[in-house]
Amino acid sequence: MNGKNWLLSRHPIRCGLLKYELELQLRRTAIVMETAAADILYLGRLYITGSKMLVPSAPRWPDMEYVFHGQDRLFIGEMPKTLVDALKKFDFGRGYSVQNLARNRRNQDPIMDAKQILCIED
Repeated sequence: MNGKNWLLSRHPIRCGLLKYELELQLRRTAIVMETAAADILYLGRLYITGSKMLVPSAPRWPDMEYVFHGQDRLFIGEMPKTLVDALKKFDFGRGYSVQNLARNRRNQDPIMDAKQILCIED
């Protein structure tokens, strides 16, 4: 039983399966945490808006672009053209209603629907 990697040398398949299961659990936990906090989603919107609109010559962030590759729902509809449009689409992605933009609203409290919050898909 002496040796640096005794378990690995005796049971390599079991060790591989254990490693695979741990990586799956880590991925599930990361997705649950991201769904709750939406930090990556907010950073991604900020990065894409800033890099495409404000400073098109800015250096690229390949990891962030990889995360959002194929995520067509990041901005509702097409890419925003102005910062005001980007803010509106950002609010829509956070679950705020279009009714918040009405001019003559009686109730000034923001209307939000938690079911409409956009999340990163697997």
